[in-house]
Amino acid sequence: MKTNLDQQMSSSTDQIHSLITPADIRAGEPVKAYVKVQGSFQETRVWRISPLGVEFLKSPALGEVKVGDSLGIELSIGKEKTTHSGVIVSAVYEDDRRSIVGVRFYQNEEENWIDGSERRSSKRWSCSSEFLPNGVAPNPGKFNDFIFFKLIDVSSNGCRIETSLRNKFLVPGMKLNTTITFPVIGNVNIRLKVKNAALIEKSGKDFLSLGCSFSDPSKTFHQILAQYVFQFGSASSIKELKDEGLIVQHISKGIEFKYVRTKDEYQQVLNLRQLSYSASGKLAAEASTADIYDARSRIIIGVYKGEVIASTRLIFNEMDDAMEHEQFVTFDSRAPRRDEICEITRVCTHPDFRGSDLLSGLLRYVAITVAQSGRRYILGCATDELLPLYLRIGFNSLNLIFYHKDLNNLKHTIFLCDVHEVAVGKGVSPLAWNILWRDVVKYIGDYKLIQFDNVANTRIGFYRLFYPLALLAMSIRIKRKKPSRPINNMLQSKAPTRKTK
Repeated sequence: MKTNLDQQMSSSTDQIHSLITPADIRAGEPVKAYVKVQGSFQETRVWRISPLGVEFLKSPALGEVKVGDSLGIELSIGKEKTTHSGVIVSAVYEDDRRSIVGVRFYQNEEENWIDGSERRSSKRWSCSSEFLPNGVAPNPGKFNDFIFFKLIDVSSNGCRIETSLRNKFLVPGMKLNTTITFPVIGNVNIRLKVKNAALIEKSGKDFLSLGCSFSDPSKTFHQILAQYVFQFGSASSIKELKDEGLIVQHISKGIEFKYVRTKDEYQQVLNLRQLSYSASGKLAAEASTADIYDARSRIIIGVYKGEVIASTRLIFNEMDDAMEHEQFVTFDSRAPRRDEICEITRVCTHPDFRGSDLLSGLLRYVAITVAQSGRRYILGCATDELLPLYLRIGFNSLNLIFYHKDLNNLKHTIFLCDVHEVAVGKGVSPLAWNILWRDVVKYIGDYKLIQFDNVANTRIGFYRLFYPLALLAMSIRIKRKKPSRPINNMLQSKAPTRKTK
């Protein structure tokens, strides 16, 4: 039979801790409470605690207290100290030996990140249910115990995590030294500060939901966070991330490159050409971007969350076919045979994604496609603005110049790339080769798309030795330059002067 005290304690638990069973605190455990009395904090023994509230033994110095009073409390859990102001007294119950005061932590509405009324100062993104980040942290209040959690949503300055109700000591204000694993992206150490706690239900099971802020996040952490949100979060564009101070270093990793298969994809390509060329001053707003060569082409697209943001077309001519570029220039003996060449035209990227490695990712896909076709050369053209970039990554200028009548009559120069020579590093610096072509060459070699002899393999092995230096150089560039242009900045060394066979 329940005593009057048992009934009071049961009622108190519901008011203070909701459905969470609080942890009983035994004498000697590293959990203490200090109650503010007449301007100073006085120590008192903690009786029970949960993320939603605390119960402690009432000291004579506290005087008379009643439901509805406010108290200032400082909690010490292990080495962590938290201060709670505006705490509401939820219950007071007594027996002949002791008086126990129960308080529920006050939830600041300005910091409520749990329900629909969240007012986090920065934009937040939901994490993918299929690729939820996981974290672990030592439990400050228990020996050899760890807190495991999942990130549900993130922002540039905080996150919402979910964990088991067994974690009783996660009170607001507590800081956790965590290690978070972002699937596919990497692991990172970050200190989280608990801002508030709430009880939630999912699929008939109760969990603890915590709104947390990032304490002193490093640049590396923000880079990993940005990469994860771009690839697996609910962000809709890179601009959205930039506006929040998150810079994605490797956009191409979050892009699906494939060939146009449907009418809708082709229409998106035409729309992208219009947007891209208009933004670059190559095309009038009302001009058409389709022509007869689309029907003869294999059109490559880069897709981000259903939207085409990069495209180019490849034309595999036979000996009797007239190349697209032959309507502008006449080729001499320097040009390979038509059936050895793959023409690349209509290269375009979305303006919101420029200054990243998107173009590099597109060119890597092109190189693999050409190698798979058994052809050796890529032939295309570029404006004076983009030509230096192509030269830096192993392309040759044929010094054939024309003015493109379909692209605002802009000056273009014909270039040629020997895929076999670029693969072994000829005409491209070891640093640029490692950044742009290293993975492509590995793929080509693994699947024997190109047969490398011993000399070529030795040269490739030598170039691979420069990979750590390339990463270091790229890191330095990122620190010195705007972080939104990592690949282009890396390739800003002087283009080599080259002669074409």
